[in-house]
Amino acid sequence: MDNKVILISTLEEMTQAFEKIIQKIADNPTKPITRKMLSRQQAAKFTSMSYHTFGIHVRSGRFVERGIGRKKFFYEDELIQSLNSKKL
Repeated sequence: MDNKVILISTLEEMTQAFEKIIQKIADNPTKPITRKMLSRQQAAKFTSMSYHTFGIHVRSGRFVERGIGRKKFFYEDELIQSLNSKKL
């Protein structure tokens, strides 16, 4: 359920508020998020596993394989997250 608020303000107050918001955005620009993609062979090497052992972990669901058809890849940050999780 959406909470709605009625705001009563002068044009000057609204202008000041928007200027503050714009200044905060300008002071802290967000950089685009880039994710490093690895092939299965690169991912196996990155995780210090053999290609075969890495494939076993992929089939078990520990590592998430992305892609369509034969173009498969793994995100490096997801591999790190999976390696840091407690379940093996």
